[in-house]
Amino acid sequence: MTRRIRGGRGGMIASAAIGGLATLVVLVMSLGPAGSGPMAIAPDEPAPTPTPTPTPAPTKAPATTQLGYSPATYLAVPSLGIRTSLVQLGTSKDKQDIQLPEVRKAGWFRLSAAPGQAGITVLVGYISHSKTEPGVFVRLAKLKPGAEFAVRRADGRTASYKVSALAYYPQGKLPAATVYKRTMPSELRLITCGGSLQPNQPAGNAVVTARLISTK
Repeated sequence: MTRRIRGGRGGMIASAAIGGLATLVVLVMSLGPAGSGPMAIAPDEPAPTPTPTPTPAPTKAPATTQLGYSPATYLAVPSLGIRTSLVQLGTSKDKQDIQLPEVRKAGWFRLSAAPGQAGITVLVGYISHSKTEPGVFVRLAKLKPGAEFAVRRADGRTASYKVSALAYYPQGKLPAATVYKRTMPSELRLITCGGSLQPNQPAGNAVVTARLISTK
């Protein structure tokens, strides 16, 4: 059973900005430093003898292989003690919101990228549904940048991610254009609904941003 919640304590996860999520690519280009010109030599002076300089062996950052398509099936966040199967989520009838899983379950938005695939992978779950009904992400406030977690796929492969940022937005203030911005590298957004990260904070949406670090 899936739930769709607007307003109230449950909040809302808008999906209007993610139609065609995998079709738009953001290209980022960078320029290296400009090279220096030739050294000037005074007239009638002999040119200096160049001193050989050892050339260091080229080094490469470890390459992370991005994967093809395969549905997400399982999430493990060791630092929070979360180990849970993932349900597949679609959109509401009017295509404006992501369907929500049951309170104790997390879900993968099936119109987003698969784990490890180029683009944005979207996982959704509750912080809580009421004061007496904690959600699957009830301990999310304890998650810190640098924490690692893994998402398993239906084909048996696993994509591992490292948290780069965690943000909290009041109800109705989720910046969809930023949260769902298309990327070439594989990234993941873990988005919550219901409850608050900290005491006395209003209900809203927490968004965890994580970058792919390995696949196997």
